[in-house]
Amino acid sequence: MVVQRDTANRARLPVRGICPAQTSRIQARATALNGGQTTGWTIVTSPQATTFAGSLTVVGGWYQLDVQAISDDSTILANWTVGRVGAGEVFLVMGHSVAASEDKYAIPAATDDRATAIPLTDSLQHQRYNQTGSPNDLPSLNFTQFGEGVAPAPYGKGPYFWSRFAELVAQRTGVPVLVLNAAFGGTNLAMWWQSAQGVPFTHPFVRSAIGMPYANLKNALINYIPQTGVRAILADHGQNDFPNKDVMQLIGFYEGIIQQARTQLGFTIPVVVNRQTPFLTTDPQRHIRQVQQTVADQPGNYSGPDYDAGLQPTDRYDGIHLNASGQEKAAQLWANAISDAFLQTATPFTPDY
Repeated sequence: MVVQRDTANRARLPVRGICPAQTSRIQARATALNGGQTTGWTIVTSPQATTFAGSLTVVGGWYQLDVQAISDDSTILANWTVGRVGAGEVFLVMGHSVAASEDKYAIPAATDDRATAIPLTDSLQHQRYNQTGSPNDLPSLNFTQFGEGVAPAPYGKGPYFWSRFAELVAQRTGVPVLVLNAAFGGTNLAMWWQSAQGVPFTHPFVRSAIGMPYANLKNALINYIPQTGVRAILADHGQNDFPNKDVMQLIGFYEGIIQQARTQLGFTIPVVVNRQTPFLTTDPQRHIRQVQQTVADQPGNYSGPDYDAGLQPTDRYDGIHLNASGQEKAAQLWANAISDAFLQTATPFTPDY
């Protein structure tokens, strides 16, 4: 598990479970595995009957968490160990296919175990989710190393470049990184805004009747973020909207999606906005770049990668989507956007344990 740290590099790790009836107190200890600081045994809560819920405060890092149930006479009644628990960074991706996945090209996934995801491993469950859009049909908080073959909840298709991004951020900051991917290939800002507002639309494969595509973002905010926290939404949107030349309308769509997400969580989530001009070298759609930059300049938002400056024409095989070299560079560009200055100013949402 990875829990979002605060701006002071601290996080509260949840300590919850069922204990013997004779338990009078629960104590916990975090042992630093990679970064962080080992704690001593600390009383975190007293049980209610045979259940307990408390938290242990740690600094950013990767830990083994040990928990003990103690009786009135200081007898150890039970022991539990969780091998990998992190205080680090959590990011939620939204957008269309450039943010979601790439079928034609792939780059190696992360090998650092601090790059983490909640994996989509149950194909039948995922089929149900595609029919219902219900958070009940998403996986629970089961974490894994974000390596080869891992599709990150709620809607990721594979490691893509986000696995490498997580690894780069973990290696630079020294803390674990969790990535949730809510992006939906083939969608645009209009669809996201309409589904966020409950406005029906017709599309061959995007089911507005179940709230798609915004349902992915909504469900991440309902299912996962209250328990993990989040530093920021990483937004890559607009490229599929190039036929629409109404800049103000597109800005309204983009800002409306962000505002709905913030309303959903009851918190002004920082949003990092990618900039990319579709068909830059052949038929540049510069109004899309204008939309993205205008949104990035709004309060609470941040300018993210600049694909126009950071990628070569050959990195986007069709003027929009990323080949292998483009994915390698995109991972680094997004990691660079999570700068020390950003981490010092972007106030994260932290869970209330």
